[in-house]
Amino acid sequence: MENGNVGGDRMVVVKQEDLSFAEDISPPSPNKRAKFSAENDERIHKFDSSVNSRDGLLPNGRHRNGDAYKTEGYEAARANVDPPYNELPPEIEHITQGYQPIGKLITRLVQETWKSLLEVIDAMSEMPVNQHQLSSAGGPTYLNSHTNSNGANSSPMNVQKKMRLLNFAKHRREQFIKVLVLTQWSRQAADVGKVIDLKVWMDTQIQHYINAGWYMADTKRGLASAKLPNPDLKTALEVLSTGDASWLPDLGYIPPEPLTPRQMLKELREINTLLHLRLNIYEHENLPPYFKTYTISSGRATFVVPEEFEVDVSIADEDPASQLYFIDFRILFSPSLAEIPLGQLRAEIETKANDALKKDGLVGCYNFLHDLVLTNKIHVLRRQALEMVRGKWSETIRLETVRRSLVLQYWLHRTGGKSWVEIGLVSGKLRGKDGVLREDGPSRIGLRWFREGKEVKNPPIVLQLGNLSMEAILKHVIALHTKHILTSIRDKLIELPLYARQSLSLSLSTSSTEPVDSSLKAELTPSRTLIVAIEPTAGRFALQPPSPPFAAAEMGLNTLKDPALEAPSRIAGLRCFVAQEEIESRARCSGWEPLRTFTPKAEDLKRIFPAKESPRLSLFRRKSWSSKWLVGASIGMSGEDWWVFELLESSISFTFGEHFRVPIASASGKATNPSYEFFSRLEKAAAGIISYFVNSRYLSQSHVHHTLRPSSTAPSPLDSGVRVPLFLVRFSSLMKQSFSGKKTPWALDVLKVSYQGLDSDGKVVIIVEAQMQRGRAAPQVKLVRDTIDKDVAFNPHWGLFALRTRAEVGEPVMQNVVERLKRIERLIQFVGVVQRSNLPCERVSLGRIVFSYSSTPPLRADVSFAGDRPMTISLDPGNPHLRIKDFLVDLLNSEGPSAYKGFEGNALSDGVQSSGSGGNAERGGFYLVTKIMHLSLPLLLTIGEIENRHIAGEIYIHHRSADWLQISYRKPTVCKIEIKLRQRRDEYRWYVSLSKTRYALGQPAEESEGTQAVTSALNQLFLDSGEGWMGLKTGISASRDGIADAVRKVDDLVWKIVCAEGERKPSEQIQVEAAEAIEQQAEKQEQLAREKMDVETKDGEGEKAVAGMGMGNGKAERNVVVLDE
Repeated sequence: MENGNVGGDRMVVVKQEDLSFAEDISPPSPNKRAKFSAENDERIHKFDSSVNSRDGLLPNGRHRNGDAYKTEGYEAARANVDPPYNELPPEIEHITQGYQPIGKLITRLVQETWKSLLEVIDAMSEMPVNQHQLSSAGGPTYLNSHTNSNGANSSPMNVQKKMRLLNFAKHRREQFIKVLVLTQWSRQAADVGKVIDLKVWMDTQIQHYINAGWYMADTKRGLASAKLPNPDLKTALEVLSTGDASWLPDLGYIPPEPLTPRQMLKELREINTLLHLRLNIYEHENLPPYFKTYTISSGRATFVVPEEFEVDVSIADEDPASQLYFIDFRILFSPSLAEIPLGQLRAEIETKANDALKKDGLVGCYNFLHDLVLTNKIHVLRRQALEMVRGKWSETIRLETVRRSLVLQYWLHRTGGKSWVEIGLVSGKLRGKDGVLREDGPSRIGLRWFREGKEVKNPPIVLQLGNLSMEAILKHVIALHTKHILTSIRDKLIELPLYARQSLSLSLSTSSTEPVDSSLKAELTPSRTLIVAIEPTAGRFALQPPSPPFAAAEMGLNTLKDPALEAPSRIAGLRCFVAQEEIESRARCSGWEPLRTFTPKAEDLKRIFPAKESPRLSLFRRKSWSSKWLVGASIGMSGEDWWVFELLESSISFTFGEHFRVPIASASGKATNPSYEFFSRLEKAAAGIISYFVNSRYLSQSHVHHTLRPSSTAPSPLDSGVRVPLFLVRFSSLMKQSFSGKKTPWALDVLKVSYQGLDSDGKVVIIVEAQMQRGRAAPQVKLVRDTIDKDVAFNPHWGLFALRTRAEVGEPVMQNVVERLKRIERLIQFVGVVQRSNLPCERVSLGRIVFSYSSTPPLRADVSFAGDRPMTISLDPGNPHLRIKDFLVDLLNSEGPSAYKGFEGNALSDGVQSSGSGGNAERGGFYLVTKIMHLSLPLLLTIGEIENRHIAGEIYIHHRSADWLQISYRKPTVCKIEIKLRQRRDEYRWYVSLSKTRYALGQPAEESEGTQAVTSALNQLFLDSGEGWMGLKTGISASRDGIADAVRKVDDLVWKIVCAEGERKPSEQIQVEAAEAIEQQAEKQEQLAREKMDVETKDGEGEKAVAGMGMGNGKAERNVVVLDE
């Protein structure tokens, strides 16, 4: 017991089972404890006095030789004299088990009392009251009849209530008294606890004494068998000396004579005959079915039970009803003893077998030996299983023995349900399908297989009971388990489209006996194969060949609870991951840029891939393509589908716009072999789809009629089995701005546009085929067929032409096509003009034409007309038309009379007006340029001669237009000569007249003396005529060939009047110098022509550069000429 306080009171802890004992024992007397302590103190005092006297201590406790005695000697003496005081036994164990605090006892008692009080009150309230005893008035009659002399109510019901209340109070009082007693005991709780501890210790010691007696008795009984009896020396001496013992009785038996071999053989044959008769006649019907196989030889019948045992029996009597006797027993399975040795085991088997033969005959003998052999087999299997647990199967299997059954659990550390094998004895009772017992056969060793916690009914496991091997049985079970898992995985995978269509190979190799020979070989990609195996001992998946993706997948497979159901999805995911990794790796090596950081939106993926299983998506970008277009590969178990995505940029992120499937035959719905050749075909196919879409969208936005039709004849440029579609575009709708206002287009109204792959720079190559209107421009086409550039081809016989154009992937090419068609139209027109004018062409391309318009001196013009840019004319240095080059350029780019607005009556204005609408399309700016260059050449050559004749500052040449110029003589007076080209009756003639207005102000000039003389002289000249010119009184009308002579006449006349006689060069000298300058200029032009013919220029930027250089050189040369003047 322990002391404690509960609410300020002492607490006692009472052990419940010892409560009665505690009540019967009174606490020890304080006088006894004091007496015992005093006796001990007295003994110690005597001991100390004796020691002090020996060591020389004084009565006051001090040493004679010092202040104190040596404590070491004192302690040693005490230890030698009274050792028990220094080596005390261990403390007695303090008993606390089963104790409860008294405070808890009081609390429970109060609670129970309160509950009982409520129950008593409820019961009293439910007691009925006799109402018929009450009077209606409740007067004295009632009181007198129910009250005694003391005035108390003495009705029976009231008495019952009071008695019930008194009984409750009495019972509760007794309990509280007990608690009071326990509370008083709590004041001595420590002493009572020690008594209890002492009582328990004493009981324990008594039990030890009792156990020692029993142990000694058992030892005595056990030694009885080991005790040798006392030797009988007297009998031994008699036997050894005489060979007999006198005290042995003599029965008078006559020993039989020993049998000879012949007699022995005869006896054995008789026994064999008797055994044949007995087994074939008397006991034939009683032979058990498992003893039907037997042999009789050497006086014994040998019954053989295959894979179990064989037993020899014989007879000792001729009576057929006599007992058969056990002779020998041999085990027929391995591993086992070849022969049971003589000894206790054999004697025990013989005794049991003879008892069974005596009681139940051969059936009993079979049952005994059969059970013995089956038990031995179970024991052998158990021993082999224990060796496996201690050997290489350690920590992977667990063995449990339940009676005569073995439970061997394998794959211990594998997640999911447990798998085990039960090997034990199975009764031979066979029941039919209706549950009725059909046959009661012998018991046998059976096997039950539980796979993943579920029993496998009728497993295909054959136990080799003749050669027992627990390891072989376990390997057989594990091989079947492995086969089940791999077969289930194969059956699930074969349902997937890639394996169902045999796009990827899937093969299963299994073995029913050796688990390491089972594997599943799955082709993930055309270049990578996965081998799935299961490690036999631990049951873990092993994926080969080793690689980081396979290692991660292996860890995931080994965590599955049901791999037969869940592993196929993991392998399918691994296949998609490996295919994605291989495609991205090969794409990167092929020049594609994988976009791993870009994650498409979930709504975009649902819109594009509405299937439940969202495939893996890899996106790629080609650096040479537009950034708006991506190529993607959706990788799933249905195969790899390749897509083209248009990337749209929003304010927040990027989204997918249009998307198209790439119909590449080697990849759509199949496993892709991402070779370099494949990515080359993919690039061409994707670029073609993008090109068709952007061009179709451009045509739709431009409201151009077009249609898309598959090509049935043209071979595919992709070499991938894809039939390339064609664009059929309405030519008139495409070129409506080019020939607006004209009656008919210059080509047929069907324009065929076809995609021809990519060039070496990764640009889209488009071929446009068309046919000109019948009878139009055939000679011109024949002229330019051999001189056109490499991107244009013509067929002059049929009027067919084809042009090749290039553009970046993702950019429409139809703008370029329109521009090229315009250039072809211009080229045909220009070549027609040149051909009708009999002008030799030196170079012809879609953006440039170089032609010669004079042989003496040799002059040529280079016209550039690339795209929608203004056409330009380039002239060689020294060309006389450099004076009017700007006017020629304006005239070349003019398309109507607006270019010559304000010049009424002008010959070129009339020409433009006549060709601007509804007339011949070839009578445009280029026609007028060639016309004016032809007509103005003699005039401009003569103007150059005149400038060379005069001193600088004497004469100025003003070109008002290409067909109008003024010659101003400034020294010593002012004189202006106007030269204009006019058309009269389809003939162009030059008109020379005297200007009557100032050049700048446009007002009549004041006539000076010199001016009057010039005017008078010119009027006389205007009445004269010459070769190719004639006077008209007010001027001169001259043809192309006569204008040079007319201008010279005018210049000579004016010069004679306004200039001194010695200040000018002779006319003959001037002509000679002019001829030499012309020859030098011709040589320079021929050299430049040869250099230009050697250099091949391209369309576009090169042509613009050439045109710009020509234009700049012309201006520079013109300035040089002016400076030379």
